[in-house]
Amino acid sequence: MIQTEPTLPDQALRPRRRAPMKFSVFRKLFAGLLLLAVLISGSISIVSFVLRTRFVRAAIHTRGRVVELRERSSDNGSSFSPVFTYRDSRGEEHRIYSTVGSDPPNYEVGQSVPVLYRPNRPLDARIDDFHSVWGLPFVTGIVAVVDLAIALIIWFWPSIVRIFHRESTSPQPA
Repeated sequence: MIQTEPTLPDQALRPRRRAPMKFSVFRKLFAGLLLLAVLISGSISIVSFVLRTRFVRAAIHTRGRVVELRERSSDNGSSFSPVFTYRDSRGEEHRIYSTVGSDPPNYEVGQSVPVLYRPNRPLDARIDDFHSVWGLPFVTGIVAVVDLAIALIIWFWPSIVRIFHRESTSPQPA
C-alpha cells in the first residue's frame, strides 16, 4: 500500500509573511510609548478627579463678580482668564486670578458668577462651571482613553489584519 501525503489547500503551503523585524520593534516601541502616555494622563485624570471631588464636597457656594479679564498670549493665540472677587462667610473680600482661560472669553467684566471655595482656604476658589472645576480630569481622561485605543490597535495590528483577512478569504455559503 502506497501512502500519500494529504493535500492541503494552496494557502497552507505558502509560507507566512512576517513583518520585517524593524517594523515590529518600532510598532511595539510606539505602542509602549503610547501606553506610558496612558499611564501618565490616566493618573493625572484620576488624581485630579479625586481632588476636585473632595474640593466640591467641602466647598461653600456663593456669588462673585468678574472684575477683570487677563489676556494671556502664546504661539497659539490669546486666551482670556477672569479675575473675580467674592465675599467669604466672614464677610472678607477675596480677589482670585483664575487659571482657566478661553477665547473668546466666557465672562464679561461686571458679570455675576457662581463661586466655590473652602472656608479654611478662601484663596483656593473657583468659578463654579464645568470647565473650571472638571476640565482637567475630563480632558486628561479623554486623552488616556484615546491613547489606550490607539496603542492597543497598534500593538495587536498583525492579529487584527489576520482576523479580517481570514474572514474575507473564507468561502461564502451558497
